[in-house]
Amino acid sequence: MRRDKGKQSEVSLYDDDLSNKLIASDGITSASSIDFDFNDERLAKAFNKLSANRKRILIMLYVDRIPPEEIAKEYSYSLRYVYNIKMRAIADLRKQISEDN
Repeated sequence: MRRDKGKQSEVSLYDDDLSNKLIASDGITSASSIDFDFNDERLAKAFNKLSANRKRILIMLYVDRIPPEEIAKEYSYSLRYVYNIKMRAIADLRKQISEDN
């Protein structure tokens, strides 16, 4: 994965209601070892409820900034599948956050 050792990355899920920021801890190598410090506890809870695949796709897109085309090629997914997983994951996050209100 693309990660600068010793630095933290700050990213935003910039879609509408999910403009909350998260800070990625160093050394994340897979969706099963995800360790984030979220600025919003609701976002943290919602993110932890996502499937491993949805977490991995979001991390690669927003934290590692890997283009969708590269993700599709790496995992033998269609480009449409990567976009669908991204949109479903964001929809799940929105739903979870709104239910917590």
